[in-house]
Amino acid sequence: MNDTTGSSEQRTFPERVSPTGHPDAADDRPRRLVKTDDEPEYHRRGPRLLASIGNTSWVRRAERERLAKQRKGQDTTHVHRWWLKDQHSAKTPAISRDAEVLANTWGRPIGRSADEPDAEPVFSPTKVQFNATENGCDDFRFPPDWDDKEQAYYSSCNTDMLPYNQLVAAITLVIKYHLGDDVVIKSDGDYCSGTWSAAVNLYLRTFPDRDVPNLDNWPGAQGHVK
Repeated sequence: MNDTTGSSEQRTFPERVSPTGHPDAADDRPRRLVKTDDEPEYHRRGPRLLASIGNTSWVRRAERERLAKQRKGQDTTHVHRWWLKDQHSAKTPAISRDAEVLANTWGRPIGRSADEPDAEPVFSPTKVQFNATENGCDDFRFPPDWDDKEQAYYSSCNTDMLPYNQLVAAITLVIKYHLGDDVVIKSDGDYCSGTWSAAVNLYLRTFPDRDVPNLDNWPGAQGHVK
Protein backbone atom coordinates (compact mmCIF):
# COMPACT_ATOMS: atom_id res chain seq x y z
CA MET A 1 0.00 0.00 0.00
CA ASN A 2 1.30 3.38 -0.88
CA ASP A 3 0.77 6.09 1.71
CA THR A 4 1.63 9.47 0.25
CA THR A 5 0.86 11.50 3.37
CA GLY A 6 3.21 14.42 3.70
CA SER A 7 4.64 14.11 0.23
CA SER A 8 5.61 17.42 -1.36
CA GLU A 9 5.90 15.95 -4.82
CA GLN A 10 4.17 17.90 -7.58
CA ARG A 11 1.33 15.73 -8.91
CA THR A 12 0.16 15.42 -12.51
CA PHE A 13 -2.79 13.94 -14.33
CA PRO A 14 -2.75 13.01 -18.01
CA GLU A 15 -5.79 14.67 -19.57
CA ARG A 16 -7.60 13.05 -22.51
CA VAL A 17 -7.90 16.10 -24.74
CA SER A 18 -6.46 16.27 -28.22
CA PRO A 19 -4.81 19.37 -29.71
CA THR A 20 -7.78 19.55 -32.11
CA GLY A 21 -10.31 19.23 -29.31
CA HIS A 22 -11.76 15.97 -30.64
CA PRO A 23 -12.95 13.93 -27.61
CA ASP A 24 -11.85 10.57 -29.06
CA ALA A 25 -8.31 11.60 -29.97
CA ALA A 26 -5.91 10.94 -27.12
CA ASP A 27 -3.17 13.31 -26.11
CA ASP A 28 -0.73 11.86 -23.59
CA ARG A 29 0.74 15.20 -22.58
CA PRO A 30 0.44 15.60 -18.77
CA ARG A 31 -1.73 18.27 -17.24
CA ARG A 32 0.03 19.69 -14.21
CA LEU A 33 -2.14 20.48 -11.23
CA VAL A 34 -1.39 23.22 -8.77
CA LYS A 35 -0.09 21.87 -5.46
CA THR A 36 -1.73 23.74 -2.59
CA ASP A 37 -1.22 23.76 1.16
CA ASP A 38 -4.31 21.61 1.70
CA GLU A 39 -3.36 18.96 -0.86
CA PRO A 40 -4.07 18.41 -4.56
CA GLU A 41 -6.38 20.91 -6.15
CA TYR A 42 -8.26 18.25 -8.10
CA HIS A 43 -10.05 17.20 -4.91
CA ARG A 44 -11.87 20.55 -5.05
CA ARG A 45 -12.15 21.24 -8.78
CA GLY A 46 -12.17 17.67 -10.01
CA PRO A 47 -15.53 17.89 -11.80
CA ARG A 48 -14.19 20.65 -14.05
CA LEU A 49 -11.08 18.62 -14.83
CA LEU A 50 -12.39 15.10 -15.27
CA ALA A 51 -16.15 14.87 -15.74
CA SER A 52 -16.03 15.40 -19.49
CA ILE A 53 -12.95 13.28 -20.18
CA GLY A 54 -13.53 10.02 -22.08
CA ASN A 55 -13.83 7.05 -19.75
CA THR A 56 -11.93 4.55 -21.91
CA SER A 57 -8.58 6.35 -21.71
CA TRP A 58 -8.41 5.91 -17.93
CA VAL A 59 -9.43 2.27 -18.18
CA ARG A 60 -6.69 1.62 -20.73
CA ARG A 61 -4.15 3.33 -18.49
CA ALA A 62 -5.15 1.10 -15.57
CA GLU A 63 -4.95 -2.01 -17.75
CA ARG A 64 -1.46 -1.02 -18.97
CA GLU A 65 -0.40 -0.70 -15.33
CA ARG A 66 -1.68 -4.18 -14.54
CA LEU A 67 -0.06 -5.79 -17.59
CA ALA A 68 3.26 -4.06 -16.86
CA LYS A 69 3.26 -5.58 -13.36
CA GLN A 70 2.47 -9.01 -14.79
CA ARG A 71 5.34 -8.80 -17.25
CA LYS A 72 7.72 -7.95 -14.42
CA GLY A 73 6.40 -10.85 -12.35
CA GLN A 74 5.04 -8.44 -9.74
CA ASP A 75 1.98 -8.98 -7.55
CA THR A 76 -1.18 -7.39 -8.98
CA THR A 77 -3.08 -7.62 -5.68
CA HIS A 78 -5.19 -4.48 -5.21
CA VAL A 79 -7.20 -4.49 -2.00
CA HIS A 80 -9.87 -2.13 -0.70
CA ARG A 81 -10.67 -2.33 3.03
CA TRP A 82 -13.39 -0.71 5.12
CA TRP A 83 -14.22 -0.57 8.84
CA LEU A 84 -17.66 0.63 9.98
CA LYS A 85 -18.76 2.08 13.28
CA ASP A 86 -22.21 0.52 12.92
CA GLN A 87 -23.31 -2.20 10.52
CA HIS A 88 -26.75 -0.69 9.93
CA SER A 89 -26.81 2.94 8.85
CA ALA A 90 -29.60 5.19 7.63
CA LYS A 91 -27.27 6.03 4.73
CA THR A 92 -27.12 2.43 3.40
CA PRO A 93 -30.14 2.86 1.05
CA ALA A 94 -28.52 5.97 -0.51
CA ILE A 95 -25.19 4.14 -0.86
CA SER A 96 -26.95 1.24 -2.58
CA ARG A 97 -28.80 3.55 -4.99
CA ASP A 98 -25.58 5.36 -5.87
CA ALA A 99 -23.74 2.06 -6.31
CA GLU A 100 -26.41 0.90 -8.79
CA VAL A 101 -26.18 4.18 -10.70
CA LEU A 102 -22.38 3.76 -10.88
CA ALA A 103 -22.83 0.20 -12.15
CA ASN A 104 -25.16 1.46 -14.88
CA THR A 105 -22.67 4.15 -15.87
CA TRP A 106 -19.87 1.59 -15.91
CA GLY A 107 -22.00 -0.42 -18.30
CA ARG A 108 -20.30 -3.81 -18.13
CA PRO A 109 -21.96 -7.11 -17.11
CA ILE A 110 -21.89 -7.93 -13.41
CA GLY A 111 -23.36 -10.84 -11.46
CA ARG A 112 -24.13 -11.51 -7.82
CA SER A 113 -20.93 -13.36 -6.92
CA ALA A 114 -18.13 -15.53 -8.23
CA ASP A 115 -20.23 -18.55 -7.24
CA GLU A 116 -23.40 -17.16 -8.84
CA PRO A 117 -22.25 -15.20 -11.90
CA ASP A 118 -25.61 -15.62 -13.65
CA ALA A 119 -27.62 -14.31 -10.69
CA GLU A 120 -28.59 -10.65 -10.58
CA PRO A 121 -26.34 -8.34 -8.54
CA VAL A 122 -27.86 -7.05 -5.31
CA PHE A 123 -28.55 -3.34 -4.86
CA SER A 124 -31.11 -3.34 -2.06
CA PRO A 125 -31.80 -0.84 0.77
CA THR A 126 -29.82 -3.11 3.11
CA LYS A 127 -27.15 -4.72 0.94
CA VAL A 128 -24.84 -4.36 -2.06
CA GLN A 129 -23.22 -7.44 -3.56
CA PHE A 130 -21.71 -8.04 -6.98
CA ASN A 131 -18.77 -9.39 -8.93
CA ALA A 132 -17.69 -9.22 -12.54
CA THR A 133 -19.15 -11.99 -14.69
CA GLU A 134 -15.71 -12.27 -16.33
CA ASN A 135 -12.30 -11.40 -14.94
CA GLY A 136 -13.46 -10.98 -11.39
CA CYS A 137 -11.66 -11.71 -8.13
CA ASP A 138 -13.30 -11.12 -4.71
CA ASP A 139 -17.01 -10.35 -4.40
CA PHE A 140 -17.86 -6.81 -3.32
CA ARG A 141 -20.14 -6.89 -0.26
CA PHE A 142 -21.51 -4.01 1.79
CA PRO A 143 -22.19 -3.55 4.65
CA PRO A 144 -19.66 -5.89 6.26
CA ASP A 145 -20.26 -8.40 9.04
CA TRP A 146 -18.62 -8.25 12.45
CA ASP A 147 -14.98 -9.34 12.40
CA ASP A 148 -13.63 -10.62 15.72
CA LYS A 149 -10.02 -10.11 14.71
CA GLU A 150 -10.54 -6.48 13.70
CA GLN A 151 -13.09 -5.87 16.47
CA ALA A 152 -15.18 -3.92 13.99
CA TYR A 153 -17.59 -4.36 11.13
CA TYR A 154 -14.89 -5.04 8.58
CA SER A 155 -14.61 -6.30 5.02
CA SER A 156 -12.22 -6.14 2.09
CA CYS A 157 -12.22 -6.74 -1.64
CA ASN A 158 -9.17 -7.71 -3.67
CA THR A 159 -9.82 -6.83 -7.32
CA ASP A 160 -6.37 -7.96 -8.54
CA MET A 161 -6.33 -4.76 -10.64
CA LEU A 162 -8.92 -6.35 -12.98
CA PRO A 163 -11.30 -4.05 -14.91
CA TYR A 164 -14.10 -4.21 -12.34
CA ASN A 165 -11.74 -2.49 -9.90
CA GLN A 166 -12.93 0.77 -11.46
CA LEU A 167 -16.47 0.13 -10.19
CA VAL A 168 -15.39 -1.24 -6.80
CA ALA A 169 -13.08 1.69 -6.10
CA ALA A 170 -15.69 4.24 -7.22
CA ILE A 171 -18.22 2.69 -4.83
CA THR A 172 -15.75 3.05 -1.95
CA LEU A 173 -15.73 6.78 -2.74
CA VAL A 174 -19.54 6.78 -2.54
CA ILE A 175 -19.39 5.03 0.84
CA LYS A 176 -16.91 7.59 2.16
CA TYR A 177 -18.98 10.45 0.71
CA HIS A 178 -22.09 9.33 2.61
CA LEU A 179 -20.59 8.02 5.87
CA GLY A 180 -17.64 10.35 6.42
CA ASP A 181 -16.03 9.69 9.80
CA ASP A 182 -18.37 6.77 10.50
CA VAL A 183 -16.28 4.63 8.14
CA VAL A 184 -12.57 4.12 7.61
CA ILE A 185 -11.59 3.15 4.06
CA LYS A 186 -8.05 2.33 3.03
CA SER A 187 -7.09 1.17 -0.44
CA ASP A 188 -3.98 0.05 -2.26
CA GLY A 189 -2.52 2.42 -4.79
CA ASP A 190 -1.86 6.12 -4.98
CA TYR A 191 -4.81 8.23 -6.12
CA CYS A 192 -2.71 9.42 -9.09
CA SER A 193 -2.24 5.84 -10.33
CA GLY A 194 -4.08 4.53 -13.37
CA THR A 195 -6.34 2.33 -11.25
CA TRP A 196 -7.50 5.25 -9.13
CA SER A 197 -7.64 7.70 -12.03
CA ALA A 198 -10.14 5.35 -13.69
CA ALA A 199 -12.24 5.12 -10.51
CA VAL A 200 -12.25 8.89 -9.91
CA ASN A 201 -13.24 9.43 -13.52
CA LEU A 202 -16.21 7.05 -13.20
CA TYR A 203 -17.26 8.70 -9.93
CA LEU A 204 -17.14 12.20 -11.41
CA ARG A 205 -18.82 11.24 -14.66
CA THR A 206 -21.68 9.83 -12.58
CA PHE A 207 -21.77 12.54 -9.89
CA PRO A 208 -20.22 15.65 -11.50
CA ASP A 209 -21.43 18.00 -8.76
CA ARG A 210 -19.69 16.14 -5.92
CA ASP A 211 -16.22 16.53 -4.52
CA VAL A 212 -13.93 13.51 -4.40
CA PRO A 213 -13.72 12.43 -0.75
CA ASN A 214 -10.35 11.62 0.78
CA LEU A 215 -9.84 8.00 1.74
CA ASP A 216 -8.15 7.40 5.05
CA ASN A 217 -4.68 6.69 3.67
CA TRP A 218 -4.78 9.63 1.25
CA PRO A 219 -3.13 12.98 2.01
CA GLY A 220 -5.20 15.27 4.17
CA ALA A 221 -7.56 12.51 5.36
CA GLN A 222 -8.95 12.98 8.85
CA GLY A 223 -11.52 10.17 8.96
CA HIS A 224 -11.75 7.88 11.94
CA VAL A 225 -14.27 5.62 13.65
CA LYS A 226 -14.78 6.55 17.29
